[in-house]
Amino acid sequence: MIREIQTQDIKEVLPLLELMYNIHQVKLPFFMPPLESVSILEEGLTKMMALEGFYQFVYRSEGKIIGYMDMSIHAPHMDLLFPSEASMIFDTLILYPEYRGQNIAEEMIDFAKQHAKNLGFKTMQLHVLEAFPKLHHYYQKHGFKDISNYMTCDL
Repeated sequence: MIREIQTQDIKEVLPLLELMYNIHQVKLPFFMPPLESVSILEEGLTKMMALEGFYQFVYRSEGKIIGYMDMSIHAPHMDLLFPSEASMIFDTLILYPEYRGQNIAEEMIDFAKQHAKNLGFKTMQLHVLEAFPKLHHYYQKHGFKDISNYMTCDL
């Protein structure tokens, strides 16, 4: 089940974000020891919940959170690819490895697209690092097209 993140979910989402940063081989923030980094991530998630135009969702199954995604509104004046209209940026999608291959990520992507469409957006963008060609191909299979080094899909 996909739903908006709630305050009580934050501690359960943190290991997913740490997993994502480890996959990308990035320690955030770069200058902090791990314990302080977790504290900063927790504080950041809490602050983001209050931001207008920033949306966070969790995927809950078997009584626990197994996936997280977030997206944000990208203002047209900041957009080099689509300067005439605002678009939704699909920022993050992370799922525990043992739940991959069960169509959960597809369900999360479809949910994100529908959420953006319900808000009136015509496009969704995401950025896939060049170091992850399989991920790039995965998003192509789900309707995203290459635009520069960004990808987009119609909603």
